[in-house]
Amino acid sequence: AAYPEGHIDCLDPRENIRHLRAKQDAGADFFITQLFFNNDDFYRFREAAESAGVTAPISCGIMPFLGKSQIQRMVFLCGSSLPAPIIKLLAKYEDDPASLRQAGIEYACNQLVDLGRHGVDGLHVYAMNQPDIACAAAEAVAAARSAAMGSSEPSETLAASPVYQAAFAEARRRIEQLEAAFDVEA
Repeated sequence: AAYPEGHIDCLDPRENIRHLRAKQDAGADFFITQLFFNNDDFYRFREAAESAGVTAPISCGIMPFLGKSQIQRMVFLCGSSLPAPIIKLLAKYEDDPASLRQAGIEYACNQLVDLGRHGVDGLHVYAMNQPDIACAAAEAVAAARSAAMGSSEPSETLAASPVYQAAFAEARRRIEQLEAAFDVEA
């Protein structure tokens, strides 16, 4: 685990980086970050980690916010800060949960695209067993990659590809099996 904004129990950013280096020295060969909403926090963290000799790849953990209560839990449990654009979205869609959910997914997708453009080691989407989130994230990254490669041809979207459709159907089938096994309502 890696904490771009610092672990909630560690108030010293330098100590946070020392802990990361100690994990690598103990054998960790990759890291996945806790969620964050401001990519600049990650870029500063990555620079500090590299300066401290951390060479293991660091994948960025991105979680879309889907509702007001969820984001409140994340802030209090993880210590994640909320940048002004998110606060504005929360205010704008305060009485429209469906639009707030969509705005949260779009915000996360924009984060993923920006992180990809900045050459991060990896992207990890906390999709919370919601295939539409994983699909939106994959489509955003694929579209950004196509644009970066200068593709002017309209391409088949990821969601429409037969391979994706088969994988999505299999994932949905497995989720339904798990829900049935644990008697969980969808």
